[in-house]
Amino acid sequence: MPRLPALLFLLSCLIISTHVSAQDLINAEEREAAHFERLYNAQFVIDVSPDSALQRYLDLEIFYDEFSDSLKMRYLIDREFTYFRLGMFDECIDDLAEALAISERNDLKYAEEVYLGFGHLYYAVDSMDLALPSYRKAISLAKASLDTGTLIPTYDGIANTFQELENYDSAKHYFLQGIDLSFASGDTMNLTNLEANYATLLYDLGEVKDAIRYQESVLNIEKIKGDSVDFIFSHANLGRYYYDIDPEKSQRHIDTAFSLAHNMELVDYQRELNFGFSEIAEYHGEYEKALKYYKAYDEIEKRQLNQDMMDRLKGWEITLDNQQKDAEITLLQEVNAYETRQKRMLWFGVGSLSLVLCLVAWLAMQLQKNKKQLSSQNEELSALNETKDKFFSIIAHDLRSPMIALQGVGQKLDYFIRKEKFEKLLEVGGKIDQSIDQLNHLLNNLLNWATSQNQSIPYHPEVLNAKALVEENMELYKSLAEAKQVNFENGIEDAGIYADINTAATVFRNVLSNALKFSPENGTISISSEHKGQNVLIKVTDQGQGMSPEQVAALFSRSSKSNVGTRGEKGFGLGLKLCQEFMDLNKGSLQVYSKLGEGTCVELSFPKAV
Repeated sequence: MPRLPALLFLLSCLIISTHVSAQDLINAEEREAAHFERLYNAQFVIDVSPDSALQRYLDLEIFYDEFSDSLKMRYLIDREFTYFRLGMFDECIDDLAEALAISERNDLKYAEEVYLGFGHLYYAVDSMDLALPSYRKAISLAKASLDTGTLIPTYDGIANTFQELENYDSAKHYFLQGIDLSFASGDTMNLTNLEANYATLLYDLGEVKDAIRYQESVLNIEKIKGDSVDFIFSHANLGRYYYDIDPEKSQRHIDTAFSLAHNMELVDYQRELNFGFSEIAEYHGEYEKALKYYKAYDEIEKRQLNQDMMDRLKGWEITLDNQQKDAEITLLQEVNAYETRQKRMLWFGVGSLSLVLCLVAWLAMQLQKNKKQLSSQNEELSALNETKDKFFSIIAHDLRSPMIALQGVGQKLDYFIRKEKFEKLLEVGGKIDQSIDQLNHLLNNLLNWATSQNQSIPYHPEVLNAKALVEENMELYKSLAEAKQVNFENGIEDAGIYADINTAATVFRNVLSNALKFSPENGTISISSEHKGQNVLIKVTDQGQGMSPEQVAALFSRSSKSNVGTRGEKGFGLGLKLCQEFMDLNKGSLQVYSKLGEGTCVELSFPKAV
């Protein structure tokens, strides 16, 4: 008795088995995230356009060596299915063999999917003796790993294999195993596929009522899911199953199948339905009905052939038309070329003269441009030399002060020790610390400034705790603050910022140093923080003499002069300009607010850590 092609079950079960959940790869390392996303997206193109899906997989092949073994397995299994859909069976074998080798190195992970692929491949080439052990191996591995998603389509595959081998009891056994497992796991897609295949087997074995029961179960599930295309197959099968026992109901299902195919404009489905039912009618001796179905099939076939022929004729017409147009274009090109040669000599003299005039004009413009450029460069060089002279003056002056402070220290220490003037010893020690701190701070700024000028400041941003960073740098100035009797008020919160630790620390040191420098004795330096949009603001406020608007405006000039602190401390001349450059590097900002006699507030804005 004729039946629907046996390979229909294979395509449907393969479609189900290859749409694997991405959960196995969601926890993959970040470096594989982009590759995984492309691989996962490629799966959804397979049903629509296997050729496009294959191209996506081939494009991903250049990254194959970067994949982890798990991602390589997923890639090979999915690409093998795409090759299978395109009938490229040799490539299927290569991918499955490579996937199996990787699986054996990783405790047989995904091995059940590989053996399922081998089973489908052998079934497709009618090698049932090889398909059977492959399916059995897949079942064993899927049970061991509790892989229900692979086990269900494997039951379907081995059941169809036994059906082809005419071992119907085993086929029934595995169909029912798959149906029970699909129902228990709520897998309606596999459930409808298994019940439809089982119904076909029952019908072929003459168990028509049971076949109808299972096929109607499939139809009910499809109605709930709204799978309108699948309705066609279910109604067609029910039309075939009812053919002998209830002709009226059979015809209703047949008419419904044709109506659905017609309404959805599925011409291929209409053709196959007519051909299939013509064979069924002929088998039952209803030759008039068989002829009717066959004529409808033949009409569609001829119409499609005619359409193909019309498409070819249109293609030939377009080709001939293009050839004629090409010939006309070639002739016109030859005529134009002749006319061009005639005109060329006429215009050659004019063109040569114009070229000479243009060249002279261009040279004059270039000369003027070069003069302006040289003048601009000379002005810039003069400005740089002036700044350089000031810079070296600052170096000479500021380095001299702490070094002079250290001169004669040894003699003083010897004298105070002999005289047992320990208070004086402590005072000298404080001055030594202050001079060394000043010297070290200046040298750090000079080094940072020089590397900044060469554009070689390393920038490695990370999440930092602003409070910890400020407190760490406050410790560097603790002794100087105590010597000057300046109190630090740390009101900063635990706030995460995203910045380079070295440049951020340099900024904090400069700002704290300036605040300490200009704070009066018994003064207070307040440090606070607040959140503002996507930034964290850190404010350092002193009670110093403050600055005029003109002084604030000149702070960030490279040629700005250093000022003397409240106890005669020498400035470093480079600090705030360097801080501004480092804040720009960290995608932040630096603002100074000050009034004469009211102190100064330096506001640092850092990107908030996400």
